[in-house]
Amino acid sequence: LARLRDEDGRILYPAEFLRQLSVDDLTNLSSMVLTQALEDLKKLDNLGWSLWVSFNVVPESFCGSCVPCLQGVISASGVAPQRITLEILEGSDFLERNVALSVLQGIKEMGIRLALDDVGSAYASLLRLKELPIDEIKLDQGFVRSLGARPQDLHFVRTIQDLASELQLDLVVEGVETADILDAMLTTGVPHLQGYAISKPLPLTDLQQFLSGYVMDTDIRPVSLLGFYAGTLKSHTAIKNMLLINPIQLDLASLADGHQCRGHSVLHRFGYGDDSHLVQLHDAYHLALGAVARNISDHGSWRVMEFALNEFLQAILDVRE
Repeated sequence: LARLRDEDGRILYPAEFLRQLSVDDLTNLSSMVLTQALEDLKKLDNLGWSLWVSFNVVPESFCGSCVPCLQGVISASGVAPQRITLEILEGSDFLERNVALSVLQGIKEMGIRLALDDVGSAYASLLRLKELPIDEIKLDQGFVRSLGARPQDLHFVRTIQDLASELQLDLVVEGVETADILDAMLTTGVPHLQGYAISKPLPLTDLQQFLSGYVMDTDIRPVSLLGFYAGTLKSHTAIKNMLLINPIQLDLASLADGHQCRGHSVLHRFGYGDDSHLVQLHDAYHLALGAVARNISDHGSWRVMEFALNEFLQAILDVRE
């Protein structure tokens, strides 16, 4: 992440200086950032931390000399290109140009991974996912940072998660800024996360300290009501899909018994007994699931089940507030 320091020592962030740079300046900056990042990567290798590096390229700097320039930087570093991910802004004009596909193909042939950054911030995302040779999508943080206030947006995060899985693309969720949001993402199995709840951007020396003190997360998830809400959404979608596609693979008897659901033990772990409003709504939801399972074609049962789910989810939010 590029930073500048002015005369009085104040750190300038990209939003303050990038727009003042020419295309040539931006191209040089990209080369400098990648060169430095690869040097840092080798230092971390020597200390026993085998990581990879991901870097943004300003779309305006893409041109015919882009691929040879990348080849030169990577060859000089000695770092395997498979450990490098190049991020392209989803809303950039570059992706609309005819030359974009050939440039990206040339980069991919080098072994560099390609990521589409800020997915969801512009309009043509799905078409680009179909056409571009990308390996990774990064969900725009605008859908994630507000989850604490708008948990319903988890529907969108989950949909993108499923899409990435079906397309065999890696998914990175940006904007993980709080412990609750971190819990929700881990509970739903998002593979790669980015945000202040994990770490703020760090200089190399501070990064080494962070890695030295890093402890693998071993908490039993969820640990928060937002995480429980997220896990309930994911579980419901899986059960609903199985009911629609192949209900005989479900244990229909246990489906109607909320006490046999993992959510029941989670609520007990959170301190809610069988006589609590949340547990009672959870049981009612499972009874409604059982009714659907007994008669898949009964549309009335489906409506009752969805109503019971929404009542249960709203109660989780009410308790959380």
